[in-house]
Amino acid sequence: MTVDTDQDTELPRSIAWCSWHNGLSDTARLVQTGEAGRLFACRGCRLRHGLAPLADQP
Repeated sequence: MTVDTDQDTELPRSIAWCSWHNGLSDTARLVQTGEAGRLFACRGCRLRHGLAPLADQP
């Protein structure tokens, strides 16, 4: 008997709080650090507000 594990396996998801629209998002990435702490923005808010993830900044 063989077991098809493709259907049983879920990919891990990373969910964070978007500081711009004040809600949870699975597309949020870290965009700022400082006195306010670590701020995350979702994809829509990054596009809308011209924010770049810290990992993508030079």
